[in-house]
Amino acid sequence: MQNAPRFALSLALGCSLAVSAARADQFLLTDVSYTHSTTTTKDSHYHVVPLAGTPKNWLSPVDYSKGSAYVRVEIKTKPPGGAPTRFQICFEGTPAYACTAQSEIYTTTGVEEWVTPFTEFYKGDGVGVDWSKGVAKVALILKDDKNGKPAPENVDAGVVAKYMPTELHVVVGIVSQGATFKLPPDAGVADAGAADAGAGDAGKEAGASDAAVGSDAATQAADAAAAFDAQAPGQDAGARADAAASTDAATSADAGTSADAGTARGDAADDEPSEGASDGGCALGGQTRTRLSLWSVGLLGALAFLRRRRARRA
Repeated sequence: MQNAPRFALSLALGCSLAVSAARADQFLLTDVSYTHSTTTTKDSHYHVVPLAGTPKNWLSPVDYSKGSAYVRVEIKTKPPGGAPTRFQICFEGTPAYACTAQSEIYTTTGVEEWVTPFTEFYKGDGVGVDWSKGVAKVALILKDDKNGKPAPENVDAGVVAKYMPTELHVVVGIVSQGATFKLPPDAGVADAGAADAGAGDAGKEAGASDAAVGSDAATQAADAAAAFDAQAPGQDAGARADAAASTDAATSADAGTSADAGTARGDAADDEPSEGASDGGCALGGQTRTRLSLWSVGLLGALAFLRRRRARRA
C-alpha cells in the first residue's frame, strides 16, 4: 500500500503535463485602418494581404479549419442619414473563396464584433478554400441590409453617398477549436492591452487566482504526505520536518510562478485551452498553461519528498 500515494501523484502529474500540451492557438490575420470609399474600393471590396506571421498552411501543424474567425469592425465615421449597413469578411485562396457571417445591422458609428466557425463559412463557387494552401488576400466588404454592395458599379451616386466614405478599423483573427480569440497588446485597438487581451485583469487572474491554485497544489502535496503517513506510521522527526519543508518549498515556488505569470499576462495575451475537454480521465476544465505549471511544481515537490522518505525507511 506504500506505493498508492506515489502512484496517485504520478498519475496526477502525468495528467497535468498532458493537459499543458493541449493549448489553444491563434494568429492575427488583418489589422488595418482605412477609408472605405469609391476610390479605395472596387465593387465595395477593400483588399489587404495577410499580416506577417500568418501560417502558409491552415491545416498543419494546427488545424484552424475546426476553429473560428473573429472580426472586429470599428466604425469611426459614417455618412449622415443612418443607412442600415452590414459588413463581411471573405478569404480569397485556392480554388475559390470563403466568407464569414455578416455583422449585425448598424446605422451609426461604434464597434461591431462577431465570431464565425469555419464550418459556417459561405463557400464561394460551392467549393470554398483549400485551407492547406492558406489565404492570398482578405476582402473587407461593406454591404446594405439586403446583401447588396452600394458601390458605383451597382447603384447610383445618391445611394453610394449614404454609405461612403466611411472610416473603419478592421481586425480579423483566427483561433483554433474551442477557444476565444484574444486581441494581442500590439493590435491597433484602444483596449487591446486591456480587458480583451487579458492585461487589464492580469493582476486579478494571475496574481490572485493563480496564487490560489498554487496554494491548492501545496495543500494537496501535504495531503498526499499525510496519506503516506497513514500507510507507513512511525516516521522520525527528521522526515516530518522534511514534509513541512517540502510543503513550504512548493508554496514558495508557486507564489514566485504566480508573480511571473502576472507580469507575463501584462505583456501578451495567454492561450486558452478548450473548455470542458477531457483526455484519459484527466479533467482539462479550461485551465491555462500557467495554472497547469503551478500544479506541476506542487506535485513534483511532493513526489520528491515521498522518495526521500522512502529512502530513509530503507
